Amino acid sequence: AIISKELKQKISKKELDLSRPNEIGLEIASYDDDFEGELASLLQATILHEIESGKTAHEILVISRTSKLNNKCRDSIAELLEKTKIRGMIDLTVDAQKRSIPMLDDIRLTTFESSRGLEAKTVIIVGIEGIRSGVDADANLTLIALSRGIEKTVVLFQKRAGAKQKATLEAAVD
Repeated sequence: AIISKELKQKISKKELDLSRPNEIGLEIASYDDDFEGELASLLQATILHEIESGKTAHEILVISRTSKLNNKCRDSIAELLEKTKIRGMIDLTVDAQKRSIPMLDDIRLTTFESSRGLEAKTVIIVGIEGIRSGVDADANLTLIALSRGIEKTVVLFQKRAGAKQKATLEAAVD
């Protein structure tokens, strides 16, 4: 792509405003994996909060780090759908649904790897603590996942003992 001289100058002088006017930023909530169902409850509560705040299901994107976490998220969202008036979910990691266009009533679910090109007003990230420090591929995927939120990104973070938890989260956010 060819970039104009004017655009190059704005980029180099940091005069280019790329902010999003309604951006809320990053929120972090932690869960203890030793407590059965705590991730499911926290994910459901986060989604419900967003729906109650006026978001449609389509404006919510859940991004998980691993297929195991993706399965937990899928089960949690399916359980939430049974209990509420939220209508549907589309798992963009399932081959048959990858090219489907989500309806406005669908909560979207994907993995870090499949999140490229997607965005939502609220993005909920699960499993960021699973990134490997010093691994460029993980750093790139994490950056992609963290940049999908238009207004708000919520990181659901697994509690771990010691300083490693803080260091892992700081590395992911950096």
